[in-house]
Amino acid sequence: MAVIIEDCDYFIRLIPLPGSVGGIVTPNNDGTVMMYLNEAHSGELLIDDYMHEYQHIENDDLYGEKDIRLIEKRGA
Repeated sequence: MAVIIEDCDYFIRLIPLPGSVGGIVTPNNDGTVMMYLNEAHSGELLIDDYMHEYQHIENDDLYGEKDIRLIEKRGA
């Protein structure tokens, strides 16, 4: 598992994910966030995956009882 970015409020790791899944973000108990990106993706697709998941962080989508289907339909 490769670490792309550390020493910030979120950590990014490349992991195996199903081909159609670009990434996942999850909050940690200490207030930081883990961002997991699909290790099979590269180049522009990986950048797009990152930007999509980062928007979930920026939009505060990780907290509360928001329906993920509505969040994804919104386009993150």
